[in-house]
Amino acid sequence: MRNLRINDNILDGIFRTGITVRKNVVMLITALVILLLPYLIFAQPTYQLVHDGFRDGKQYAYLDIACSNESNCTVVGFVNNPTGNPYSRVIERTTDGGITWTIQQSGLPDYFNAFENARLNKVVAIDSLNVVIVGDSGIILRTINAGNTWIRQSSGVSYKLSDVSFIDSANGTAVGGVGLILATTDAGTTWRQINGLPIVYFSSCKVFTSKIQSAFKYGYGPIFHTSDGWVTWDTTASLLDPLNPDYKQVARNSQFLDPQKVIAYGSHKTKDNLPNLANCYIRGTTDGGRSWTTSYDMFESRISYELRMLLINKSGIGLASGTGDRGMLYTIDGGKNWISDSVNLESRFTDFAAVSNSGGNNFFMIGTQLDLLGGVIKVGFHSSKVESYEQLKLGTHVYPNPANNSFTIYSNSGFDVSFELYDMLGRLVRQAHPAVGGKFVLNTDDIASGAYRLIAKYNNVKISVTTIVIIHS
Repeated sequence: MRNLRINDNILDGIFRTGITVRKNVVMLITALVILLLPYLIFAQPTYQLVHDGFRDGKQYAYLDIACSNESNCTVVGFVNNPTGNPYSRVIERTTDGGITWTIQQSGLPDYFNAFENARLNKVVAIDSLNVVIVGDSGIILRTINAGNTWIRQSSGVSYKLSDVSFIDSANGTAVGGVGLILATTDAGTTWRQINGLPIVYFSSCKVFTSKIQSAFKYGYGPIFHTSDGWVTWDTTASLLDPLNPDYKQVARNSQFLDPQKVIAYGSHKTKDNLPNLANCYIRGTTDGGRSWTTSYDMFESRISYELRMLLINKSGIGLASGTGDRGMLYTIDGGKNWISDSVNLESRFTDFAAVSNSGGNNFFMIGTQLDLLGGVIKVGFHSSKVESYEQLKLGTHVYPNPANNSFTIYSNSGFDVSFELYDMLGRLVRQAHPAVGGKFVLNTDDIASGAYRLIAKYNNVKISVTTIVIIHS
């Protein structure tokens, strides 16, 4: 099972000692319970469409979103105008958690070609008042009053800017094409271009302090790192082998958790770039990029092409997605394990382009379709213990857990409750429908050892999720 990974030291301690098989099984169960503890505490994410992207008969396409808290978020994009009339750059803001959205004036002129280098690519919310946007053609916009007015700052360059990061209102870095790194220490009044860098495309950056900063090169890495505000810098080894004979592995972007912990994500592509044969992957480093390990490498994922967004909050809760059949990955242990999910919304969005943490375990993300349609989706993770109050109310119980050859589902609530067993990739394994006030024995002889979710439903509404561990001795 790809999502469940046991520490090698635990396995060595179990299988290299001379203890009995029974003790081995007990220790293995203990290790599994420890690993699965986060999954027993949090339920799956919930999704809510809060902005469908339609205004006055026009379709808006969004490219990025940034939130300073659960109430205040800013999105950037453009008006999708298929008639050939001028396209408009778009900035929208919510101050009530996505209930209402207000268009803000960027002060930039319209542009006439959807593929002209004039889009707004990235937005960062320093706080509820200070927001910075970067885009094509060296565009940098800043507001100090929550978007009531936007001021264009002079970047001194005409190339695409792909990312921007600030540690406070004064110290920030922007990165982009042709080896472009810009730094400011005065809130963007002046931007200093870093000279001497190789001609590469930087896709992401992170400012940790006014001196300690990092940038990630699109494709295979490496990470560029400075400890003196880009006076000098060093680089790590490349993330991936570009000469892989079977697949071209492309790291689209990265998230810097700290200077040492970085997560890179992207896609596998065949040598001839066939998109239907490409799949996503996630790799991580804990030593600043000197070595990398794979935490998700799925050739049968619903995310059929590439990961375009990934974000993990300080609690270790995170989302990752991209292009595919509404496929979503989520983690609740800081990215060590990823679980496949599907965004079941009555909307036309099949892909997801950007995500922002709005505080706690709540997120906002951008839904798209071919990058020409856009909307905003709110994502929440809510606490749900195994013995949830719904379970107690409806009187459903499962035993034994962990199970070997079978487990029993018992319902004495007097309600008609059905059950569905899913693996950690979201695939339906078994269904059960105990008689009202009765029990049902589910045979697991033909089910592989591992962790599963047992979902209880009443009137086709999910009322509880129980993690079941199956271990065949």
